[in-house]
Amino acid sequence: MEIAFGGLALLSALGRVLTRRTSSFDARLQGVGGYTGRGDIKVAARSDGDIKLNVALRGVAGRKAELFLGGDLIARVKVDNGRAARIVRKQVEAETHSFQEGARIEVRQNGDAILEGVLKSA
Repeated sequence: MEIAFGGLALLSALGRVLTRRTSSFDARLQGVGGYTGRGDIKVAARSDGDIKLNVALRGVAGRKAELFLGGDLIARVKVDNGRAARIVRKQVEAETHSFQEGARIEVRQNGDAILEGVLKSA
C-alpha cells in the first residue's frame, strides 16, 4: 500500500510538471515625455504562477525605478550609473494572466512614466 501511494504521489508530481505551460514575452522600452533612456524586458510566465522577469535599463537617472504592467506595480528596480543591472526575479507582484500580448509596460520614477513598451510574444 505504501508503495502504491508513493507511486501515485510521484505520478501526480510528474503530471504537474508535464502540464506546466510557459508563455514568453518581451518588450523594447523607449523614453517618453522627453526622457531618453531605453531598456528591454523579457518575461517567462508559467501556468503554475512562477514568473521570471529579466529587466535591463539604460540611461535612467536616479537610484531606483518601478516597473508597472497594465498600471499595476510588478517590481522595483535599483539603478546605478544610469542603468539597472540585469535583474532576474522569480516572483513578481502580478498574476500570471496579466502577462499577455499587447499589455503595456512602464518604468516610472517619482510617479512619472519615463520608459514604456508593449509586450509581444517571444
